Amino acid sequence: MIHGYQEFAIRDRQGLPIALDAPLQRKARLAKPYFNPEFMAGRTLLDVGANGGFFCFWARRVGAGRAVALEMDEAYTDLIRKAQAHLGRNEVETANGRVQDWEHPSDVVLAFAMVHWLYACTANYGSLDAVIAKLAGLTRELLLVEWVSPDDPAIASFGHLEWNPDLDKGPYTRDAFESALQARFHKVEALGATSPTRSLYAAFKHGNEITISAALPLLAPADRVISSRRLISIDGIPSYSRVYSGVSPGRIIKQASGDLAAHEGAILETLESPHFPRVFAREQRDRYSVIELERIEGPDLASAIPSVAATPRSLAAFMRECLKVLGTEIHHGETLKARERKAA
Repeated sequence: MIHGYQEFAIRDRQGLPIALDAPLQRKARLAKPYFNPEFMAGRTLLDVGANGGFFCFWARRVGAGRAVALEMDEAYTDLIRKAQAHLGRNEVETANGRVQDWEHPSDVVLAFAMVHWLYACTANYGSLDAVIAKLAGLTRELLLVEWVSPDDPAIASFGHLEWNPDLDKGPYTRDAFESALQARFHKVEALGATSPTRSLYAAFKHGNEITISAALPLLAPADRVISSRRLISIDGIPSYSRVYSGVSPGRIIKQASGDLAAHEGAILETLESPHFPRVFAREQRDRYSVIELERIEGPDLASAIPSVAATPRSLAAFMRECLKVLGTEIHHGETLKARERKAA
């Protein structure tokens, strides 16, 4: 049993929040999509203000290559070390210190119940923009960060925002917090409330999901992976897709479970239009298929939305281009049906 700011039990290598700690239960439920072997395997994790180390233990159990518990309070790092000695394993690294002095990035960074401390209390950042800038600098892929509103009971009782009165402080508001996240991360999602005055956010450094599953063997070094994700699961059998940057400029390699990539390549080969990438090669292998495609540079849809929706004229132009693409697909489908009828 681990007691303190986090209340949880470690049993059969699994950490479980006890019923007494409802906030930890809510955080664990919201963070669960990222604490699984598909996402966490081989990744490094830094937990800023780790307390008893619940999320570090969890990350290591689902395959994280490294988990560091960064904590100012030596009582908590001592607690983690004692727990590991009792369990007979040493899987969580502990570090006593302040986040402003930590300079070692990790793939995944956690900052639960921390922004109000870093704003002007245990650190002198003085603005939410500076706080998020520091956390973003430590994050390679994903930041899970908790917003703590100014009317939170902890702030009311401890007065976090009033510390260091000589500091030139920026606004401590949810708008400022969200703006800082959006300025430094490609994608930001509000995951849900952890209490009436706290909410959890996921901020992604890259626009594409990268989940390295062993179901698809790596065809190139991991730093060439552009995206990698589960497409669908049917009858408990998952299918995956992975995209790599090509060896040659202007090309990408797409790998997918079964014949999905090869089937996509066969369809693209029949579509002669500037709206579709050219296919340079396709191959069926054991359990997966591969195609080599033309790489089309440009912003993704999420990044393009502000300019697309800027004026009625720009939106109409975008819709006309979409209709051209749809028209090409419809024409292609009708041609194939006509060929099939003739063959029959």
